[in-house]
Amino acid sequence: MRHVRLRSIGLCTLALTMALAGCAKQESHSPEPSSAAVVAGEQSKPGAMLAYSHSLRFELDPAQMADRVAQLRQACTDERFGACSLLGIEHTNGEHGDARISLRLAPEAVESMIELASAEAKLLERETKADDLSDSVESVAREQDLLERQQRMVEELSHRSDLTTSDLIALSQHLAGLQSQQARLTEQATEHRRRLETNLLRIAWQSNRPYDYRPEFSFGSTWSTFVESLYEGLAAAAEYAGYLLPLLLLAFPIALLWRGAWRLATRGRQK
Repeated sequence: MRHVRLRSIGLCTLALTMALAGCAKQESHSPEPSSAAVVAGEQSKPGAMLAYSHSLRFELDPAQMADRVAQLRQACTDERFGACSLLGIEHTNGEHGDARISLRLAPEAVESMIELASAEAKLLERETKADDLSDSVESVAREQDLLERQQRMVEELSHRSDLTTSDLIALSQHLAGLQSQQARLTEQATEHRRRLETNLLRIAWQSNRPYDYRPEFSFGSTWSTFVESLYEGLAAAAEYAGYLLPLLLLAFPIALLWRGAWRLATRGRQK
């Protein structure tokens, strides 16, 4: 009986060991957590008028910045991850140089573009924000509706047979003004739609090399500085002496008179 119990305990121990080994193996092959730099694109929900923008800042080796900017530019030009427009690029060379790129792209392309930008880089800062365009969109829609009604009225008036030549000219000028305003509002509406359907992505890289400022020592420059300081000190001393000399010239006879008066006063007391 005891032998059977020991055997059962041994089997349980073996099964537990195998289970733990399987868990450890499963954990070792589990995917690594995604980088903290990854930001998914945002799409405004139906009925909401939100324009999303993302800003990220990384530390990167300056030697890799030019290539990294070129990679993102090419990916945007080729629309590798989705619709994309390049808005601007800045790049400063040097050990402590930096680089910036601004893109407007489809929401589904944001995550992949950030993954490309964050390779071998350290995330310093990230921000995602949304601008509410509902008031602006509604204002443009109201103005467009008003202009369309005015345009229809002007066109109806222009078909009247009792109009004079001057009336037709005035109506034509007014109609041209309405059409110009309509074109401006159409451009604003297109810009609103573009902001609502895409995301603005700003990425900046700064050098990951520490600043090590060590001023160079030069005996010649140090001696030149010493001589200049000496001249400045002598000039300042001479200036102060010029102020003090008249005071000393006045103070000396006053001191002699004071001394003579004091002697006369003490001599009379002694007698």
